[in-house]
Amino acid sequence: MPGRAILSLGKAGAPAPELLVRPGAHVKVGQAIAEVLGADRRCIVSPISGTVEQGRPAAAGARSLTIVSDGSPAWLPLEEVIRDWRSQPRERLEDLLYAAGIEGLPTRLSTAAIGPGDVADVVLNAVAADAYEPSASLLLGGRHEHLAEAAGILRALYPGARLHLAIDDRSERLLSSLRRSLRDVPLAWHRLPARYPQQMEVLLHDAVSDRRRAPGVSALQSGTLVLDLQKALALRDAVAAGRPAVTRIVALCGPGFVRNLHLRVRIGTPLAEVTGRYLRTDVACRVVENSLLRGSTLDPAAWAVAPLCSALIAVPEHPSGELLSFARPGLHKDSYSRTFVAGLLPLAKGADTNLHGERRPCIACGFCESVCPARIMPHLLHRYVQRDFVDETLIRFGIERCIDCNLCTYVCTSKIDVASLLRAGKEKLAAEGLLGTARASGAAP
Repeated sequence: MPGRAILSLGKAGAPAPELLVRPGAHVKVGQAIAEVLGADRRCIVSPISGTVEQGRPAAAGARSLTIVSDGSPAWLPLEEVIRDWRSQPRERLEDLLYAAGIEGLPTRLSTAAIGPGDVADVVLNAVAADAYEPSASLLLGGRHEHLAEAAGILRALYPGARLHLAIDDRSERLLSSLRRSLRDVPLAWHRLPARYPQQMEVLLHDAVSDRRRAPGVSALQSGTLVLDLQKALALRDAVAAGRPAVTRIVALCGPGFVRNLHLRVRIGTPLAEVTGRYLRTDVACRVVENSLLRGSTLDPAAWAVAPLCSALIAVPEHPSGELLSFARPGLHKDSYSRTFVAGLLPLAKGADTNLHGERRPCIACGFCESVCPARIMPHLLHRYVQRDFVDETLIRFGIERCIDCNLCTYVCTSKIDVASLLRAGKEKLAAEGLLGTARASGAAP
C-alpha cells in the first residue's frame, strides 16, 4: 500500500475537471473523486483510502490530486454485484464500467472518440512484442475463465462488433490453453509475430480487420477497440465482482535495476515508492515508461503509476563517450548491421543512454527503409523536413503513414533522430492544414 497516491486530472488547458471531494475529505478505495469532462469523459476513483490533499503538479503542465493513505485496505464496492450480467441492459454495464474508473471504452457517456455503435472490431491483445513487455501468461495468471467472461461482456457491450484475440507466435502452450477455456466464445484467433512493433494498436487493426485504415488515423477512429489483458480482466472484475480498477501489474526491467521483477501496484503510486529499493545505487539511471523505443522519460519527483502503465525500464546514464570505441569488439552492444560481436554470438546485450557515436550526414544506407513497418522511405522524408521543404511532397511520399515506432532512429548508422524529424514534418503539415486536405482529396498513397 503506497503512502500516497497522485492522480492525474488532465493537462493544463483542457476542460477543468469536476471535483467530487474537497481537500481534507476522507475517501475509500473505489470512491469517485473527480470527473474529467470533454470528448474523452472519465471517472477518477481513489486507489487508496485516506485524506484528500490540495492538488499539486503530477507532471509538466498537468493537474493532479493527491491522497494521503491511512493504511486501510477497505474498499468501496461499486454497487450490488451483478450475479447475472448477461441479463442486464447494456446501459447498466456501461454505468458500472464508468464508475469503476475504466477509461477509453466507447459508451453512450462520450467516454471515447467514437460511440459504441461505431465499434466494428474488438481486439484482446496478448501480443508481447516489446523487449520489456510482460508476457501474456504472467498477466493472465491462470485467469482464463475470467478472460472468457470479459469477452462475453465485450460482446454484450458491442453486439455488432467482431471479437478477436491476437497472440504472439511464441505462446504455443498458452494458445492451446486459451482455446480450451474460450471454446464457447465466438472469436477470431490471430497468431502474430512477436516482433516489435506488432503490439501497436494500428498494426493490430491492420492485422485483424478487413477495413482499410486511412493514413494517420488511429485504430479506434477506424472502428477497432484494442484492450490489453489487464484492462480486459479489470473490465470483468468491475462487472462480475463490483471491484474498481485501481491496480496494475508493472514490470521493473532493464540493467538499471538490481533485479528484474513484477509488482502489483496501486494506480497513482509515486515512482520513488515503486522503484526505490530496486534501483541500482552505484550508477545514475534513467527510468522510461513501457518501451525504450516509444516511452517517455519519467520525472522521479512528479510521476506516478498511470492506468496504462505496464513496465518501468531503468537504463544507466552514460553521458561520456568511450575511448577508441571504434576498435572495441562490442561484446554486449546491439547492432542492426551485425557490426559487433554481440550481433553474431548469443551474448547478453546491455543498454544505456549513450549515443555511442557522433551524428553524421545520412549515407542513404537504407536501413531505416528496410525496418519501417509503414513501408515508407524515412531517409528521404527526413531530408525534406531538415531543409524545411514541408509541402505536399511529404504527403506524396507517405509521411502520414508513419506510426511513430522510432525504428528508423534505432537503426540509423549516422545517429540521426529520424523519427523526431518525421514527427516535426507531420506537425507542420497539420498546422498548415495540409494533412486533412490531402486525406480528403485522396492525395495520400
